[in-house]
Amino acid sequence: MGMEWSLNLVEPVTFRDGPGERFVPSFSPIQLDAILVGRDEGPVSELLDSGKVSCDHDRAGIDWSRHMCPPPTIPVEAVRRCAARLSNVTQRDYAPMDFALSKMSCDRLDSVRRALYAAVAEEADLFRKFIAEAADGGWALRCWMR
Repeated sequence: MGMEWSLNLVEPVTFRDGPGERFVPSFSPIQLDAILVGRDEGPVSELLDSGKVSCDHDRAGIDWSRHMCPPPTIPVEAVRRCAARLSNVTQRDYAPMDFALSKMSCDRLDSVRRALYAAVAEEADLFRKFIAEAADGGWALRCWMR
């Protein structure tokens, strides 16, 4: 199984959870970037990399065997940058199927490859919509990964 991740809306000042709306993808950030911009790194990776962790690792006597950092919070400015970058991207702009699927293990029949490509494209559409709505609402994001 690959990386599991999700994005939750967060109030940017208090960091309280927003409404129940979340983005829970089936594909990795690299796979979404591959279809959105035709590269391994793009708006999804940049968004996730902008997250800030509020964790004090300088504490004396920290028990690293039990330590878990809290999930990073992505500031509203980064959400807005991502939304602006994706605002003119449509499915017509998505990377070709062969490139997008090269980021996955997919040695299957053409019909299966087309269905997989359609699923990634649909998820990319959902990501764009989620980010646009988060930016319009002034939300920060909390990123959960495991």
